[in-house]
Amino acid sequence: MTTKRQQTGFSLIELMIGLVLGLFVTGIVITVFTQSKRNYNQDEEIARLQENGRYAMQLLSRDLAMAGFLGNMQIADDVTVNLGTDSDCGINWNDESPLDKPIRLFDDDNSTPPANPPSCLSTALADSEILIIKHMGGGPTSPSLDKIIMRSNGKDGTLFITSSTTPANYQDWEFLVHAYYVADEDGDGLPGLYRKRVISDGGDLRVVSDGNIVPGVQDFRVTFGLDTGTDGIADIYKTSPTEAELSAAVSARLDILVRTSNPDFTYTNNKTYLVGSTTISGQDILTNNDGNGDNYYGRVFSTTVQMRNVAYHIQINNLAEDDL
Repeated sequence: MTTKRQQTGFSLIELMIGLVLGLFVTGIVITVFTQSKRNYNQDEEIARLQENGRYAMQLLSRDLAMAGFLGNMQIADDVTVNLGTDSDCGINWNDESPLDKPIRLFDDDNSTPPANPPSCLSTALADSEILIIKHMGGGPTSPSLDKIIMRSNGKDGTLFITSSTTPANYQDWEFLVHAYYVADEDGDGLPGLYRKRVISDGGDLRVVSDGNIVPGVQDFRVTFGLDTGTDGIADIYKTSPTEAELSAAVSARLDILVRTSNPDFTYTNNKTYLVGSTTISGQDILTNNDGNGDNYYGRVFSTTVQMRNVAYHIQINNLAEDDL
């Protein structure tokens, strides 16, 4: 005789225990996924921050190191300037010779440096520095109407725009003018390092913008080492030198504050950043349009640049003409 077994299924208690265990496991999976996603986003933002910081440091360091480079010329006064004026605050910023003052510094939060920076740089954020650097390119070039050329034989030179063939015993060097500043010209609340250049546009001088070349740059400060003994060695350091003092700047300490592009709402930035002699609170970092200023990571990148060309010309200018 066969005995029939009755199937009763799960009891209510067993079902509830199974649901609780399932929810518990699901919660663990969701938590692990969420944490992994957060860590991934955090790592990605910080990696971009570091990449942007290194790139900004590379750009500014190279230009500062090249400041005052005159190609194969030794004395700027031996170069005849034959350039027209432009109407977009370009080569003749403040009506100065384009070979004078290889470095110009405009600092809105200090009245010592020159006031009223060029109008084409008026979009720079308040309390940020504007740094203008001038120098020749790294090597001789071919002349064209799209370049500002210095043609020289080592003793005498002419700064002009030409497409004529370089004469024998002469070299042509491209003259470069770069202006760096922090702005938010895109209007998205994300600051960045902007750059404008002076170029020749078919023979006419014009200012062009490279736009936001390094997103996330919050601020940068340059502390200049000044040579007061005309020996090419920095004797004192100043964060806001005068125009006359800048002509004796032979080194520069560069500090750049870079922030992430997107907020992390699980993070509160309560740090304090020292950028040059300026202190910036993490909660004061410029906000995006979402208004979350303290949810961004920040980092200060620093380096010291030797401006050997300026130091060299300081010593050259102290020599007699016959000694050159």
